[in-house]
Amino acid sequence: MSAHTANQKVVTPDGIMQQCADPLLIADQSGRVFWINPAARLMFKKLASPDELRLSDLFGNEIQQKILESRGHILIPATIEGPDKFPVNLTLISVEIGSGAPASELYLVIAKAIRNDLEQSSLREQMIATLAHDLKNPLGAIFGYSDALLDLPASSKSGMSEREVKVIRKIRRTALRALDLVRNYQFITSQGKTKVNLPRHPIDLNLVVRSVIESCWRAEEDMPQLVIKLQKEALPVRIDRVNLERVISNLFSNAVRYTPPDSKIIIKTERATNRARLIIQNFCDPVPEEDLKEIFKPYKRGASSSGTAGTGLGLYIVKSILDAYGADLTVSSSEAEGFVVTVVFRLF
Repeated sequence: MSAHTANQKVVTPDGIMQQCADPLLIADQSGRVFWINPAARLMFKKLASPDELRLSDLFGNEIQQKILESRGHILIPATIEGPDKFPVNLTLISVEIGSGAPASELYLVIAKAIRNDLEQSSLREQMIATLAHDLKNPLGAIFGYSDALLDLPASSKSGMSEREVKVIRKIRRTALRALDLVRNYQFITSQGKTKVNLPRHPIDLNLVVRSVIESCWRAEEDMPQLVIKLQKEALPVRIDRVNLERVISNLFSNAVRYTPPDSKIIIKTERATNRARLIIQNFCDPVPEEDLKEIFKPYKRGASSSGTAGTGLGLYIVKSILDAYGADLTVSSSEAEGFVVTVVFRLF
């Protein structure tokens, strides 16, 4: 035998289990625990050297019964008191391993600590951000292709029936709505990680309003009338263009969503001394006063939104952005004036 072979450590199953970082224990068919590894002794400190340790002492009678009645393997959620007296959430993985003798089952129980709420939340955010990123490009392509089909000259559309044109319009609207959702989810998952970007140069509010309207609005028979009244002179405001586009897009899509086809939407900008005002007004059923107090909270939707697609994030995102830039936001609703959103920016 060579010196190298002689000095090699022999790895045994028992040695691996002893060194495992996860708490492990083995119990018999009566629930008696007769083997426990160091990690388990550390977790169950007060029961480290009992004369008669049972599964019920560690996890309670109900969980012991579930383990002993299981066949094959089973996953069981459990909560125990940790060494520091704080509750520890676990997933117990129980595997029936047998002993080789008839009617003498053994159970290997592995206690896996569940990630804390902060870690779980971070994983969820990463998953949502990844999904949003992966969905954005194909949705943008669907929106672009449907737009291109609708922009074809009349002579090229002669082969399409009226029904087919309507279907393309619906595809375009659905893709646009989905794109808005994706962008909103991207904003939500980036909150707290992106600093407010104060541009060195002014951006014209009127220019961005026109850009948003041109990209998402298409006049059609079953859409409300759109009236645009923009200030003739430029309105330079101090806000990042991407965030300003998100504000206008969310407000405008909200107006489109809740305005009946036979009604109208008014978008206007005004100058007031050293301030610029953006007003979006849509004529729809009045929103109750109690709902107006809630609509800027995340995932909150008013009673009047029943039956209308949405997540309750759009207006929350609008307020979050405007608060970060020090802009003022007010809403009102009445039978005569409809639903009116007013945003007041400081001029650059």
